[in-house]
Amino acid sequence: MTKTVQQVIDAVRKPINDEDGTRVPDPELIGYYDSAIAQIYRDRPDLFIGKFGSALFSMDSTAATVLPIADRYFQAVVDYVMTRCEIKDDEFAVNSRATLGTKLAEGLLR
Repeated sequence: MTKTVQQVIDAVRKPINDEDGTRVPDPELIGYYDSAIAQIYRDRPDLFIGKFGSALFSMDSTAATVLPIADRYFQAVVDYVMTRCEIKDDEFAVNSRATLGTKLAEGLLR
C-alpha cells in the first residue's frame, strides 16, 4: 500500500495534540514533509533509485502526493515532521527533543 502526505499529516496530528488542525496548518506540515524527504535523500539516496521522474524533486508536495520511498520508512517521515512541530513550539526543549527526534528518525532509516 502506498502512503500519501495526507497520511503523514494524520499520523502527526494526534501526538502533537492538534487533531483539529488549528495549531499547525497543513501547508506548514507539508513543508516539514518536503524537508524530511530532502533530508532522507541526502542521507539515503539509495532509497530513491528509479524515482527521478517523480514529484520528489519539485519539492512542491500536496496532501495527495505519494511518498517516493518504501512504506517501511513512513514512520521515519512522521517522526521527522512531528519533531519539527515540537521544536517550533518549545524553545526550551529544542536541544533534547531535536536530538531525540532526529535519532529516532535516523534509526528508522537504517
